[in-house]
Amino acid sequence: KRTMHDCINTACRAFAMKYASIVPVLTSFGLNPVNGVDTFVKLCNDVALSGRRMMVLVDEYDNAVNRALSRMDTNLGHYLRGHASPSAAERQESIFKTFFTTLKQMVPGAGPVARIFITGVSPIALNDFSSRFN
Repeated sequence: KRTMHDCINTACRAFAMKYASIVPVLTSFGLNPVNGVDTFVKLCNDVALSGRRMMVLVDEYDNAVNRALSRMDTNLGHYLRGHASPSAAERQESIFKTFFTTLKQMVPGAGPVARIFITGVSPIALNDFSSRFN
């Protein structure tokens, strides 16, 4: 089962491989296997050191959120009866908030992220996870 951290790492690895000829420091780019957000920050910093900026595309943004929320009732019942840890929705929310908070920090002024394009944003995901993300 792939986690959001795995997805972020996969995208960062693909970016580093594709653009290593333009940003030479990416030829030795390394991943944090347990924390994709850390990998993303390192990628952004490497791009910034090269004097370049990048665009970030987040496709099907609400897919993982909707899947986690659809399982929330079952997990909540187990949790309240003492049979389970916090729900998948709670864990997913934490990862999303961390990633998008980090992404927002990379945009201002001459930050490494020049533009962000997000698709698949449903109102519930937009309300909870990207509030004030303009």
